[in-house]
Amino acid sequence: MTTATNNTDELSFTDADSQAILTFWFGPDYSLISNNAPPESRIKTWFLHTPEFARTYSIFTPLLTLLSQIPRIILPGSRKIYTLYDPLACAIAAHALEPSRRYDLTWKHSPAVRMWFLMAWGQSEDLAVQERVGRLAGDMVKDAGEVVDGVWDGERVGMAMNVLRFFEGRMEEIGKWGRFRERDEALGRAAV
Repeated sequence: MTTATNNTDELSFTDADSQAILTFWFGPDYSLISNNAPPESRIKTWFLHTPEFARTYSIFTPLLTLLSQIPRIILPGSRKIYTLYDPLACAIAAHALEPSRRYDLTWKHSPAVRMWFLMAWGQSEDLAVQERVGRLAGDMVKDAGEVVDGVWDGERVGMAMNVLRFFEGRMEEIGKWGRFRERDEALGRAAV
């Protein structure tokens, strides 16, 4: 974000800032309207927990990512992740994914973008929410498999399938244990 030089010294968010976020997440040549998946090498960096990635990651502020992912990198193991940031991210994602809104469908054929709506909501330890996220991930696989502009994109389908498998595992854990056990220590819960 850039600092405006006026009497109030406000922060402003510019088109250049928006482009920097898109470039960081999806690469310099990615277009949100292209419906193409970013390169797999770019996607893999999203899940690396290196100090360099943490520094870079923490300056980008799309709302759902800010609330659901950044705290996990800059506050690893913190109780606040689960008691403050996750509930906020879940509430925003639930609102965005209500059937009357479905803001994620703006990027219907782009699982690389849609998955972030699901990632935020998927932090819930409520089995009914996990089941809904699983259904939405299944819908994403179906949508990714549609022919767009005469082209079927197997890479896009593969990415959507990976997201679906991730959420199936989370749903299974909530179904079996009633919670995400990796949170027990941070939340002061007895291990199961």
